[in-house]
Amino acid sequence: MHSDDVRGYTQIVLNDGDRDLEDRGQRSIASLDVWRVTDLDAKRRLLLAALGWGRLPWHIAAADVANGALPLLNPVEWGIYAGLPELPVSIVRRKDRIPGLATQALLVELGARG
Repeated sequence: MHSDDVRGYTQIVLNDGDRDLEDRGQRSIASLDVWRVTDLDAKRRLLLAALGWGRLPWHIAAADVANGALPLLNPVEWGIYAGLPELPVSIVRRKDRIPGLATQALLVELGARG
């Protein structure tokens, strides 16, 4: 599937009333018909009603994808992290203090990603 395949369908985009939260600079708008909503729950409900397509954070969409209520779209050229730049990350922490559980989990996760 290519992004051109969804151009003719309604895209539902999260908007904060001032600027698009998802679309700083129109890069993630692929459709000619765009509906703008102001909260993720409204967006999720519109997607579940099959009134359009759009991106949702995985923690919100996972159960709906797992039970078949939402299909998972992954256009070829968008990839899993479409539109997001790859940035080098450095972690700086004090060696004289033991990191807490959340920091330890973050360090493990980041280490697993290379």
